[in-house]
Amino acid sequence: VSNQARVDLEENITSDNREIGIFYSDNTSGTVRLNDCSRNGNSGIWIQDQVQVTMEENTCSTNGSNGIVFTGNTKSVARQNVSSNNLGAGFVVSEQAEPLLEENMCTNNGSGISFYDFAKGTARGNRCSENENGILLLGQSQPLLEGNISTEISQSGFYYSDKAGGT
Repeated sequence: VSNQARVDLEENITSDNREIGIFYSDNTSGTVRLNDCSRNGNSGIWIQDQVQVTMEENTCSTNGSNGIVFTGNTKSVARQNVSSNNLGAGFVVSEQAEPLLEENMCTNNGSGISFYDFAKGTARGNRCSENENGILLLGQSQPLLEGNISTEISQSGFYYSDKAGGT
């Protein structure tokens, strides 16, 4: 989905694709709900640029890299999604992205939620379990973290490095 399109995607299966299951870029908007984006070569869902979508109750599992990616300047919302068994992170927030991540489940990924670069946004009430790292903050990322639970982690529940901060 690109340019200035407004597209709602509900109850789709986007699996076994070479790269990405669902991709939004440019100035698009819409709702992404109840989709299964699994076993893709790269990521389940990729949101970039100025995109503003609301994502709810999607499943992104067993992808070659990450479950759900927010990059560029997006200010999207991800609520009650499940991201599991991905080689990379359950959720990636990079560049200047500022999403709201709320009540998501991240299980058995490289990391549950990873913030990079200058990313901000809010992670609230997420459950990260059985990952290498629960919530990872690198670069100069400055997210707001509230009420997240990180359990059964093999390395760090919350990991801050470089000049990362936030509250």
